[in-house]
Amino acid sequence: MTKIHFDYLEKHMYFVKTEVPEPLFRIELADLLEKGHADRFVEQYGPVLKAMKPEVAATYFSLWFAWVCAALQYTISHHDAAYNLSLHNLSGQVYLVDNRPRWAFHLHNSDSLSVPAGDRNEWRKHVLSSFYTEEVSPLLGSVAAVVGISAGQLWGQLATRLHYAYDTWQKEAETAQLRHTIEEDFAFLRYGLAAEVFGRKKNPFDIQFRHIDNPRIPGETLRIKASCCLAYLTDTGHGYCYSCPRMGEEERMEQRMKIEASLLLSGK
Repeated sequence: MTKIHFDYLEKHMYFVKTEVPEPLFRIELADLLEKGHADRFVEQYGPVLKAMKPEVAATYFSLWFAWVCAALQYTISHHDAAYNLSLHNLSGQVYLVDNRPRWAFHLHNSDSLSVPAGDRNEWRKHVLSSFYTEEVSPLLGSVAAVVGISAGQLWGQLATRLHYAYDTWQKEAETAQLRHTIEEDFAFLRYGLAAEVFGRKKNPFDIQFRHIDNPRIPGETLRIKASCCLAYLTDTGHGYCYSCPRMGEEERMEQRMKIEASLLLSGK
């Protein structure tokens, strides 16, 4: 059987082999499909984020859950295998690191793997289609409904994060063959799955991002996010992200100048 190096998921995608001791709270992800549980989750998570509106809990959750989606894409490309990432096989714990909330995703059963028994392309299509149709689409729809926002805003968080994950994997790839496999698999996610798989009018990963200069790394660019994460609606003084799609160009330039000035002061 194909062996997946779980250490990578643990280090980069917030998966854990055992549950986190003394989390702020814990939730079975399948419970979020039920309105009562989803309501209680928002009530628990919002104060942890210092959210001023309940929809912040939804956008931040989708941003973290994107790592589950990334884990699936990663294992398909790097190991020709996939864990059972059904919601019934996943729990999430929220805990603090340096006084900041972080998620940990725990697989109840990590022994059962899906691997290509015949045609790899058909296997990949089945794994991704069933995951997004049966797990992700209902989950995001449920969480969006309880806070009264469009599920599209949550899909935007997933898509932005997975595009960045794809960039990282391409840079890390040690062989041209692996780089090609990563590219093909991500292209299939982006272009090969029908909108109906996601319960949307368009495949949410098929995005043409606008790019802006990265003020922290000269010569590099950042994507303007596919949707706003609502960080400005937290009582943290965060304000709008530099790559927020809601930010006007003048405001973005002002923030860029502040970032560059702070880097000069810090000597970076």
